[in-house]
Amino acid sequence: MLNNNVVALEDEDKRGYYVTLELYQYRDGELIDKRIIEDDYILRNLAYLYLHALSGDRYSDSKDNYIFIDTDNAEFQIVTKIYFKPSYATIKLGTGTNPVAVTNYKLQTEVLSQQVDDGTIWVVGNQFNVTADSTMVSDGSYSITEAGLKIGFGEIYASPKHFLICRDVFSPISVVNADVIVVRYIFRFNM
Repeated sequence: MLNNNVVALEDEDKRGYYVTLELYQYRDGELIDKRIIEDDYILRNLAYLYLHALSGDRYSDSKDNYIFIDTDNAEFQIVTKIYFKPSYATIKLGTGTNPVAVTNYKLQTEVLSQQVDDGTIWVVGNQFNVTADSTMVSDGSYSITEAGLKIGFGEIYASPKHFLICRDVFSPISVVNADVIVVRYIFRFNM
């Protein structure tokens, strides 16, 4: 067993997969379940964030180019420069079973949420890898079937906006009170 439920990163070339979701469940200090989901589902919001970054923070009159859907299912556009805060990034777990769609804006039924820890970056050959992970302690008994990565940003003179960029649905992981769940998203570039 690894100390403090920290899971070692595998220094492995994973060509062909853009985003991987890893889930590790511990009970009484022992690893009891591990899930690796390759090709995690990327949501429309991430594509719009890339587009905004590529535009150099320029506002466009073309509404469709910059429309995000926040976690309240409200449309919004970026009209000023944006900023990020660590507290805006969270990993969420839920019990929903609806199929994933690129237009998902939140988990179907969220039950656990935790701020993302400091990420890591590592390189294997020409492949650049970035992780976002979090460790959660279950506050009850759940059949976890969905996971998501939420980020957010603020605009000058506006309230922060939060939106989902990844969502996955998988076979149930049965957790009980005090189980520890380590969740990691791995983004790979230069496939």
